[in-house]
Amino acid sequence: MGPNPRVQVITSHSNELRVPNFSTYAPAKTFATLWAQTLALELRSTNTKISIICAGAMDTEFGSRAGIPKMVSAIASPDQIAEKCIARLDSAGTFYLSLYDKLIWAMSRYLPRFIIDFLVSRIQARYVQ
Repeated sequence: MGPNPRVQVITSHSNELRVPNFSTYAPAKTFATLWAQTLALELRSTNTKISIICAGAMDTEFGSRAGIPKMVSAIASPDQIAEKCIARLDSAGTFYLSLYDKLIWAMSRYLPRFIIDFLVSRIQARYVQ
């Protein structure tokens, strides 16, 4: 590797939630997160910087094809996400790029699972037809 190697892994807050219709997406993002955390441990004696980027909802065709409604306040463009990733190239750690994602992370750490499931079901009932 070069003198300043970096790895950025794009993940999602969906790895913190149990959500219907995400039975393959959420585990894939969980894998990506755990893989990056393990890679960081394996490379800690090198100068490799590992960043885990929880990008949040992006305005792509994925959501519309998956039947996920747009929640405008939570959507960023791929270019906006790319700019935020580039800004974090010299940093290592886990980064939540939106307030919504930070909230999901905090809920998953401090609230009982049944409360999170209830809140997610209420949000889905409101936004998913």
